[in-house]
Amino acid sequence: MKKIKSLLIFVLSFVALGLNAQTDRRQGAVSGVLYQLSFHSPENSSERVSGKACITFDLAKKQDVALDFQGTFSAVTVYKGNKKKGKKAQVITRNNQLVIPAKLFKGGATNRVEVDFVCRDQALARRGHVVYTQMQTEQGKGLFPCFDVAGLCAQYQTTLDVPAVWKTVAVDMKEKLAVSDYMFMAGAFNEQTATV
Repeated sequence: MKKIKSLLIFVLSFVALGLNAQTDRRQGAVSGVLYQLSFHSPENSSERVSGKACITFDLAKKQDVALDFQGTFSAVTVYKGNKKKGKKAQVITRNNQLVIPAKLFKGGATNRVEVDFVCRDQALARRGHVVYTQMQTEQGKGLFPCFDVAGLCAQYQTTLDVPAVWKTVAVDMKEKLAVSDYMFMAGAFNEQTATV
């Protein structure tokens, strides 16, 4: 029994070290992240929110790239060295990550990944004709594919495809933010103006 317990502790320690090594490797190798995000929010709240993420980033050295994501995805295209023509990627899904092989990237250069996806319902709140992000730390990976790594901040550009009568508000800043600080809201709001 003691041998089984020791073996179990060894295996769990090895798994934990492997997960931490992946996080550390991304922190040191990925920078200059820009998320260009498009979301389609249907008026019917029973239909899921879908989107496309165009993620541009600098990669210090050629390596596998892991994007955190808990939703569903369809197509993943990689633009090696930010070239105009991309290649479809064979992605391995592991531990809520989309792992893209190193051979599709250029080290010491800017690379781009495009992912078509459907958001995880828990990342959004829907109240009648209003939809908005509802993220806590480490929950950004339910909204869109991302580098959900502590200390790795990014810039965001957002496009919201919503019913014509809806109004939208989104983070579109040159200032860098963590994934958990990203937000958008869309819905049938009533406008009010006030003088302050």
